[in-house]
Amino acid sequence: MLNGCDYLLRLSILAVSFVGWSAIVVTLRRALGAELSALHMYFVRFFIEAGLAVAAFGLMPGALSLTGLADTTIWRLSSAAAALMFSAYPVSLYRRRRSVMPGPMQPHARVAYACTIMAALALWVNTVGLGFRPNVAAYALPLTWLLVLGGWVFVRNLVLFFNETPAQVLHQGESPHYRSPFPSAPTVGMNAILRRFAATRSRAM
Repeated sequence: MLNGCDYLLRLSILAVSFVGWSAIVVTLRRALGAELSALHMYFVRFFIEAGLAVAAFGLMPGALSLTGLADTTIWRLSSAAAALMFSAYPVSLYRRRRSVMPGPMQPHARVAYACTIMAALALWVNTVGLGFRPNVAAYALPLTWLLVLGGWVFVRNLVLFFNETPAQVLHQGESPHYRSPFPSAPTVGMNAILRRFAATRSRAM
């Protein structure tokens, strides 16, 4: 069995679970009658894309091992495919972010982009194998980073889906003269979710 496949399989399962949980959060918001703005869709799309990418690349080495290729070749091919995605995806994500969140990028976002670029470089180095044999560590760590990043962004922006409108979120840290491109939307709170859940249970009983 290819070394590291067990970890990558578990990582893929976790990534799929993350995508499912993201979909649940969106469903809860829609069930309460709140609309999904462009900012909501930006985050939802990132959660789904990041989770599915980790799941797919986590399964790739195991699938290639069925072909009988050498371990080194498998890690080269897998790293090259992941490196292409890690190189192109941040550019696409940045363009989408600029369209929904104008203004300067916050420091934590800059750090996240920088770490993602470093992950892409690690994958390219693993593809070429400069000074060492391509291995699972240089492949698994960038995938783990992408899933951790998705989870961190998800937790950080839960307030956007449950307690605040996009305009309220964007106003944090912005100039008082900044005008949000998003129209005001009804605020969705956790109390409303709990009341709706209690009402559903009472009807069922």
